[in-house]
Amino acid sequence: MEEVSGLFSADDQRLLLQHPSPLAQEDYDAMEMEWWTREPVWSSGVPEELWGLRFLVPLDGDQLMTQEGGKDTTSSEVPEEFRKARRHRLSLDGMKSSLPSPSRRSSSIVEGHVEAPGYEQCRGEPGGCGGAGGRIDGSGALEQCRNRRLVFVGDSLNRNMWESLACILYTALPDRSRARVHHLSSEHKIFRAMDYNCSVEFFWSPFLVQLETKPDRTKVLKLDQLPAMLQQVIGADVLVFNTGHWWTHTGKLRAWDHLERNGMLVKMEGEEAFSRALRTWARWVDHNVDQTRTRVFFRSVSPEHKGHYQLTEPPNTQCSANWCYNQTAPIAADEAIVPWFPKSMVSIVEGSIRSMRTRAAYLNITRLSELRIDAHPSVYSINRDGKPLTLEQRQQPIIYADCSHWCLPGLPDTWNVLLLASLMRHPSSNVNL
Repeated sequence: MEEVSGLFSADDQRLLLQHPSPLAQEDYDAMEMEWWTREPVWSSGVPEELWGLRFLVPLDGDQLMTQEGGKDTTSSEVPEEFRKARRHRLSLDGMKSSLPSPSRRSSSIVEGHVEAPGYEQCRGEPGGCGGAGGRIDGSGALEQCRNRRLVFVGDSLNRNMWESLACILYTALPDRSRARVHHLSSEHKIFRAMDYNCSVEFFWSPFLVQLETKPDRTKVLKLDQLPAMLQQVIGADVLVFNTGHWWTHTGKLRAWDHLERNGMLVKMEGEEAFSRALRTWARWVDHNVDQTRTRVFFRSVSPEHKGHYQLTEPPNTQCSANWCYNQTAPIAADEAIVPWFPKSMVSIVEGSIRSMRTRAAYLNITRLSELRIDAHPSVYSINRDGKPLTLEQRQQPIIYADCSHWCLPGLPDTWNVLLLASLMRHPSSNVNL
């Protein structure tokens, strides 16, 4: 197994931040499944009708515009709170967003992070990527995806990555009317670039193995069975899997009531269950994936920056340094970082990949992402109703700050730089990274 992160130079801790901004994401861990099944709801902005949904579109020059209650307003009329906001791009699943020009400049604004000196200049420099230089060439990405089917399978962090790539491709299209988004089910989303015969898909499967709800409403995690829907990914040109976050939940946040193996309910520690599930996934890939046709990636865990909360005066505003709230700069590369994800579980992932007959590339984004404490939505996220947090809610960051997901454009673009660079370096699907 060779890690895709090896594409980065020795000083690659200079991380990509291409116009980072708040992407209103699904609600927090306890509400994540509830949000995932929610239908898209598009928010205000300078609208463009596409796929039956409303997007925010850029204007000429540097003019900033929002739309409030159907009235277009120029930047001079926008409240200071909004004029200091981070700018951002399309979200494909119903969150507030804007579409930039192909140069990746966005001139619509929405609520978001406060501006900070140098905030937009932080980016990574992948080494050995054929001149990629850490930036994604949207037109080049479209050509790489021509006549290809790329599929992301996993939790909302892989959905973050799917949204990023779909945004990159969409904004580079010469004719955006030739794009489609299909919400085939609450678990399956597709972006299509029709003129390129390209599709980028996302399948929701946070454990990779099957989570089944019984008639009595108890939830059983089947450690030896993958969801039947994943039969649909067989034959794809590129598969990108991930799992991790949902295995660490405890108490009321834990998604399962029982574990099942060989048709019998079993008791075991979380790490053992995780190991068995990863072995099940590895066997499934070995038996179902034709490596002469399909490239397989496993993306490493995306770090959180939730810190250790300290309730001090004034309430809800103090926390340890490892908290994303009010952060406007990355962590320095030489700063010590305490990993939040158990090393033993990382070893389980790496061991499972090494044991596979199928060549699978390990897309190791963990370390470079650990430094990006500033790139989360924080309090510029959504509430249970799918609406931006109110001012009162934003003043309660310990309750509402989202320090798990990532703004777009932003860090997930970096992950896609690595993915596309690896595909460019080794276009043949039977070459291991």
